[in-house]
Amino acid sequence: MISVNGSHKSNTPLIVSNVKLLLMGSGGSGKTTMGKVLESIIAEEFENNLIACHEYKPTPGVAFYKIPFENIHAILWELGGQKRYRPLWNLWWAGSKGAFLLVDSTASSQIIEESKLILKLLKETINVPFVVCANKQDLPAALKPEEIAKILGIENNIPVIGTSSITGLNVKTAFYKLLSIIDGIGSRKNDS
Repeated sequence: MISVNGSHKSNTPLIVSNVKLLLMGSGGSGKTTMGKVLESIIAEEFENNLIACHEYKPTPGVAFYKIPFENIHAILWELGGQKRYRPLWNLWWAGSKGAFLLVDSTASSQIIEESKLILKLLKETINVPFVVCANKQDLPAALKPEEIAKILGIENNIPVIGTSSITGLNVKTAFYKLLSIIDGIGSRKNDS
């Protein structure tokens, strides 16, 4: 169990008011849509409709999503992916327990290179458990998660999950996987 003040060894559920998770990726990778979908899916309000996001609107710095789940309240911090916001990331990742790295599976080599830099940052600087989401799997040109893992040079111990922020494909799976890596909280859940 995640605890706020020390370890929790009791079978009594522990209420944790905030568990900070990061949502990172290059601009246009689907972070805003993923945040909105996670909020609604976990709250069981998502109806597998297409999310209205026909226009790319960059996140101005940072956005927040509240995701109540079992005995925790996850606060998802979406870090703006544009290069001008990256110098601020170190101010925002303090205290985070885990992260999602969204990769546009249809992206150009430039976007893939940016994803490699963010991956290196997650591994070497932020140093929290993370899940890679090979996003936009609903598009015909999307590379499979295995291909994204190979291109990014991701080791087998880092989960790479094919997702679609638009359709909700595997969004819950990625969320539960990250929680299970952090502390076993989401290990008994999966997409239905």
